[in-house]
Amino acid sequence: MKYNLSRLKNSERLIFFIIAVLNALPIFLFKFFPSMDGAVHTYNAQNIIELLTNSGSRLHEYMAFNPDIVPNWGGHILLSLFSLVFPAYIAEKLMFLTYFIGLPYAFRFLITTGLKQKPYLAYLIFPLTYTFLLGLGFYNLSLALALLFINIAFWEQHKENLSIKNLILFFLLISVLYFTHMFVYVVFGLTILIFFIRELLTEMAIGEGFQLQKHLKRALFVIIGFSVTLILLVKQLFFSGEFTLKGESKSLSLDKLLDGIWHVRGSIIYSKGEEGTVNVVFFVVLVLLTLFIVVKRLRKKQLHNVKGADAFILTALVLLVLYFVIPNNLPGKGGHMSFRFIIVFFLMWVAWVASHKIPRSLMIPAVALALAVTFVTLSRRSVRINRLSNSAEEIYTISEKVEPEAVVLPLNYSKNWLHPHFSGYLGYKKSVIIMENYELSKEVFPLVWNPNMPKVLLGDRRWNQTCTYWKSNNKNKSKVDRIDYVFFWGNKTDKCRKQLENLVEKNYHRVAETQHGDLYKRNQ
Repeated sequence: MKYNLSRLKNSERLIFFIIAVLNALPIFLFKFFPSMDGAVHTYNAQNIIELLTNSGSRLHEYMAFNPDIVPNWGGHILLSLFSLVFPAYIAEKLMFLTYFIGLPYAFRFLITTGLKQKPYLAYLIFPLTYTFLLGLGFYNLSLALALLFINIAFWEQHKENLSIKNLILFFLLISVLYFTHMFVYVVFGLTILIFFIRELLTEMAIGEGFQLQKHLKRALFVIIGFSVTLILLVKQLFFSGEFTLKGESKSLSLDKLLDGIWHVRGSIIYSKGEEGTVNVVFFVVLVLLTLFIVVKRLRKKQLHNVKGADAFILTALVLLVLYFVIPNNLPGKGGHMSFRFIIVFFLMWVAWVASHKIPRSLMIPAVALALAVTFVTLSRRSVRINRLSNSAEEIYTISEKVEPEAVVLPLNYSKNWLHPHFSGYLGYKKSVIIMENYELSKEVFPLVWNPNMPKVLLGDRRWNQTCTYWKSNNKNKSKVDRIDYVFFWGNKTDKCRKQLENLVEKNYHRVAETQHGDLYKRNQ
C-alpha cells in the first residue's frame, strides 16, 4: 500500500511538471515571446553588463546607473546573469521559463508546505499564469508573483519558530520581493497584516489559548523584516523625482470593471473574444467551488478556518474593493492599476479555494475544466505569439547590419499596439545605443539617461526641427553626436514617416530592407 501510494505521488508530481512545461510551450516553439516592453528590458540587461564590464564603451556617454535605490531590479538582474552565459534571446527564454515554472511551483509550495494541503487544487493556478501585464512586458511584476507565494508560505511555515535564522531569511525574502516589484511587495505586506489581525481576533474571540507575548513577538518579527524596505518604499513613493499628485487620473467604467471579473480580464492578453469567452468557464468553476465551501462550512458551523487561510479571501476582498476604487491610471507611477488588482485578486481567491479539502467528485471536474481553459487559450494565444515572433525576428535579423556602439534612431509607425518598443531587438546581438529607450526616462528602473549626454542630431537637425522626438541634450555645446542609423518600421504611408524619409535620404543610405522595416546608415 505504501509503495502504491508512493508511486501515485511520484506520478502526480510528474504530471504537474509536464503540465507546467506544456503551459510554457510558446517559449520552445518560437524564437521570441514578444511583449510591448519586454525587448527593452532584455536590451537594458545587456547594457548593464556592458556598463559594468567595459569602461571604454560609448554607452557611458548616453546612460548611467540610477543613483536612486529603486525597485524593478529583479528581472534585470536575472536577465543579466543569464546573458553572461547565453545569447540575449536565450537569456530571455530562461527568464520566461523561470516565471512559467516558478509561479505554479511557488503556488504548489504554498498549498502543500505552507498550508499542509494536498497538491491537487494547485492545478487551478495554470489559467492565471498568462496575464495581460505579462503581455505588456511587466517582467518584474510577473516574477514577483511567484515570490509572493514563496514569502507567504515561508511565513506560514515558520511563524511558530521565530528564530534569528528565520528572521534573516524573512528579511532577505522581503528585500528580494521589494527589489523585484514594489506593488507585489505591498500586496504581501497587506496579506501578512490580514493574516496577523485575523489570527489575533480569532484567538481573542475564542478566549482560550490567547498568548499576547506570542503575538507581540510576531509583530516585532514582521516589523524588523519589513523595516528597511518600508523606508525605501516611503522614499520611493513620496520623495523620488517622478512622484507627483498632479495630472489626470483615469478610471475604467463600471461596466468594464464588472466585465473584467467574469471574463478574468487580467488573464486576457490579445483578444477578449478568443480568450475571455473561455475564461468565463474558469470563473464559473471558482464560483461553484466557493459556493460549495461556504455551504459546507456553514452546515458544519465551522465559521473559522483552522489553518488561517481565510486571510486569503479577506485579502482578495480588500483587493477587489481597491479594484473598484483606485483609478486604472494614476498620476506619477500608477499605470494599469485595475489590471494589477484584478490579477492578484484572482490569485488570492484561488489560494483560498485551494486551501480547502474538496471531494474528488467535485475536484476532478474542476481541475479538468481549469486545464481545458489553460490549453484552449494557449492554442489561441500561440497563433498571436507566432506572428509577433516573426516581427521580432525581422528586427533581430536586420540588427546584423548595425555596427557595434552605433547610435540608432528607431521610428515606429506600426498599427500593432504591441510594437512600440520592438526596437529593443536591435540591441540583442551587440552593444548599440537605441534612442527609443523609454526605461531610461522613467527613473524607476536600474538605468537612466546620462545627464551629460551629447547633443544628438539627425543629419543637421535637432529633434524639435522634425516631426518626431528623440532624447538629446541640446544644452551640450561641447559634445555633438549624429545618429548613425535610422530604422523605419511599419506604415509607409504615414505623413511624418514620409517627411523624415526625405530628410534621411539626404544624409543616409539604405543598407537593409525587410517586409516591414528599412535601415539607413549615415553617409561618411
